[in-house]
Amino acid sequence: MPTEFTMPKLGLTMEEGTILEWLVADGTAVGSGTAVLRVETDKVETDVEIPDGGRLQIVGEVGTVYRCGERIGWVLGDGEVAPLSVSAAVVAPAVGGVAVGDLAVAVVPIVAVAVVPGGRLLASPFAHRRAGEL
Repeated sequence: MPTEFTMPKLGLTMEEGTILEWLVADGTAVGSGTAVLRVETDKVETDVEIPDGGRLQIVGEVGTVYRCGERIGWVLGDGEVAPLSVSAAVVAPAVGGVAVGDLAVAVVPIVAVAVVPGGRLLASPFAHRRAGEL
């Protein structure tokens, strides 16, 4: 199962960090405890080690500021691929959006659907209502 690699919180007061340099190339297999990233905070510049071994897929860009806990990469096992992330710009035309000043916000209903072995479709009451409306 792919594991998120996030911007670590290196101190009690740290809220964000800037990626100065990736120490390994995208797609490189790394072992647990390998330094893969150099981060600058408001107080220190330090190397960050990867907690678990695997193949590192880089998402974060050099020179960009990320909040603590924000995804900057994926740690993948053998044969795994990183989950696709859909941006609001891709979702907005298909679902509809609301313009708030200069910011476009996608309105996406959350619908859970499951199929049981008998072929019956299980859906939430909201999904049944919405399907009836459409």
